[in-house]
Amino acid sequence: MFILYLAIVVRKYLFPMLFQGLPRFESDLFVFYCIFQVWLFIFAYEGGYSKRFTFWNDVKFIWKSTLLPR
Repeated sequence: MFILYLAIVVRKYLFPMLFQGLPRFESDLFVFYCIFQVWLFIFAYEGGYSKRFTFWNDVKFIWKSTLLPR
């Protein structure tokens, strides 16, 4: 969860100083918790928690589940 809060702080405070013209960040934190739960559901649906993978197969599974959900 630290990474989530860090990303919000960077987007809310650091990016507006670096990039002019960005729209204000007005998202509710609840939206991010919902996205996280959907992401975990996709991992479970794809069978990521029922098998053991080698390192590179695990990386492949994470990329496939994160970027290309069925």
